[in-house]
Amino acid sequence: MIKTISNIEFSTSEIKGIRYVSGNEEFVIGHYPHQSIFPGVLSLKLIISLLQDYCARMKINGTIKSIPKVQYLGIIEPGDELLIHIKKNDETDYTINFTGEILSDISKKVKANIIINKDYGE
Repeated sequence: MIKTISNIEFSTSEIKGIRYVSGNEEFVIGHYPHQSIFPGVLSLKLIISLLQDYCARMKINGTIKSIPKVQYLGIIEPGDELLIHIKKNDETDYTINFTGEILSDISKKVKANIIINKDYGE
Protein backbone atom coordinates (compact mmCIF):
# COMPACT_ATOMS: atom_id res chain seq x y z
CA MET A 1 0.00 0.00 0.00
CA ILE A 2 2.92 2.40 0.69
CA LYS A 3 3.94 2.09 -2.98
CA THR A 4 0.70 3.80 -3.90
CA ILE A 5 1.57 6.82 -1.73
CA SER A 6 3.61 9.46 -3.58
CA ASN A 7 5.11 12.89 -2.97
CA ILE A 8 6.21 11.90 0.53
CA GLU A 9 7.45 14.79 2.69
CA PHE A 10 9.24 13.91 5.90
CA SER A 11 10.48 15.71 9.02
CA THR A 12 11.30 14.49 12.54
CA SER A 13 7.79 15.37 13.77
CA GLU A 14 5.59 14.43 10.80
CA ILE A 15 5.24 12.75 7.43
CA LYS A 16 2.86 13.51 4.57
CA GLY A 17 2.00 11.76 1.33
CA ILE A 18 -0.50 11.78 -1.53
CA ARG A 19 -2.68 8.88 -2.71
CA TYR A 20 -4.89 9.13 -5.79
CA VAL A 21 -8.03 6.96 -5.67
CA SER A 22 -8.68 5.33 -9.03
CA GLY A 23 -12.07 4.00 -10.03
CA ASN A 24 -10.39 0.92 -11.53
CA GLU A 25 -9.29 -0.66 -8.25
CA GLU A 26 -11.16 -3.88 -7.52
CA PHE A 27 -11.85 -3.04 -3.87
CA VAL A 28 -13.31 0.36 -4.84
CA ILE A 29 -15.62 -1.03 -7.54
CA GLY A 30 -17.08 -3.85 -5.46
CA HIS A 31 -17.26 -2.27 -2.00
CA TYR A 32 -20.92 -1.18 -2.27
CA PRO A 33 -23.32 -2.11 -5.06
CA HIS A 34 -24.02 0.85 -7.35
CA GLN A 35 -21.60 3.17 -5.51
CA SER A 36 -17.82 2.97 -5.89
CA ILE A 37 -16.11 4.08 -2.67
CA PHE A 38 -12.75 3.49 -1.00
CA PRO A 39 -13.20 1.12 1.99
CA GLY A 40 -12.71 2.68 5.42
CA VAL A 41 -10.42 -0.09 6.64
CA LEU A 42 -8.08 0.56 3.69
CA SER A 43 -7.95 4.26 4.55
CA LEU A 44 -6.74 3.23 8.02
CA LYS A 45 -4.21 0.94 6.27
CA LEU A 46 -2.92 3.99 4.35
CA ILE A 47 -2.32 5.80 7.64
CA ILE A 48 -0.57 2.77 9.13
CA SER A 49 1.59 2.28 6.01
CA LEU A 50 2.79 5.88 6.11
CA LEU A 51 3.40 5.59 9.86
CA GLN A 52 5.55 2.50 9.24
CA ASP A 53 7.55 4.51 6.69
CA TYR A 54 8.03 7.27 9.28
CA CYS A 55 9.22 4.73 11.88
CA ALA A 56 11.67 3.19 9.39
CA ARG A 57 13.11 6.62 8.50
CA MET A 58 13.43 7.53 12.20
CA LYS A 59 14.91 4.09 13.02
CA ILE A 60 12.13 3.38 15.52
CA ASN A 61 11.69 -0.32 16.28
CA GLY A 62 8.15 -0.64 17.45
CA THR A 63 4.80 -2.29 17.19
CA ILE A 64 1.32 -0.88 17.25
CA LYS A 65 0.09 -1.03 20.83
CA SER A 66 -3.38 0.31 20.14
CA ILE A 67 -5.57 2.43 17.90
CA PRO A 68 -7.83 3.89 20.58
CA LYS A 69 -9.86 6.10 18.27
CA VAL A 70 -10.72 6.08 14.56
CA GLN A 71 -13.22 8.49 13.05
CA TYR A 72 -14.57 8.02 9.52
CA LEU A 73 -15.76 11.52 8.68
CA GLY A 74 -16.56 11.35 4.98
CA ILE A 75 -16.79 9.13 1.92
CA ILE A 76 -13.68 8.65 -0.20
CA GLU A 77 -14.63 8.27 -3.86
CA PRO A 78 -12.84 7.52 -7.13
CA GLY A 79 -11.08 10.63 -8.37
CA ASP A 80 -10.24 11.89 -4.87
CA GLU A 81 -6.68 12.95 -4.23
CA LEU A 82 -5.92 12.15 -0.61
CA LEU A 83 -3.41 13.92 1.61
CA ILE A 84 -2.28 11.49 4.31
CA HIS A 85 -0.72 13.31 7.26
CA ILE A 86 0.88 11.67 10.31
CA LYS A 87 2.00 13.82 13.23
CA LYS A 88 3.96 12.76 16.29
CA ASN A 89 2.17 14.03 19.40
CA ASP A 90 4.11 12.89 22.44
CA GLU A 91 6.61 10.29 23.54
CA THR A 92 7.36 8.45 26.77
CA ASP A 93 10.15 5.97 27.52
CA TYR A 94 7.97 3.16 26.19
CA THR A 95 5.40 4.60 23.75
CA ILE A 96 4.91 7.17 21.01
CA ASN A 97 1.50 8.70 20.30
CA PHE A 98 0.60 9.73 16.74
CA THR A 99 -2.36 11.33 15.00
CA GLY A 100 -3.07 10.31 11.43
CA GLU A 101 -5.45 12.16 9.13
CA ILE A 102 -6.66 11.78 5.57
CA LEU A 103 -7.92 14.89 3.82
CA SER A 104 -9.51 15.33 0.41
CA ASP A 105 -9.84 18.84 -0.97
CA ILE A 106 -10.60 20.80 2.20
CA SER A 107 -12.55 18.18 4.16
CA LYS A 108 -11.17 15.68 6.65
CA LYS A 109 -12.14 12.11 5.73
CA VAL A 110 -10.44 9.99 8.42
CA LYS A 111 -8.76 10.70 11.74
CA ALA A 112 -6.99 8.10 13.90
CA ASN A 113 -4.93 8.06 17.07
CA ILE A 114 -2.24 5.38 17.08
CA ILE A 115 0.06 4.38 19.93
CA ILE A 116 3.35 2.62 19.15
CA ASN A 117 5.22 0.50 21.71
CA LYS A 118 8.96 1.02 21.43
CA ASP A 119 10.83 -2.28 21.25
CA TYR A 120 14.12 -2.60 23.08
CA GLY A 121 16.88 -5.18 23.01
CA GLU A 122 16.54 -6.26 19.38
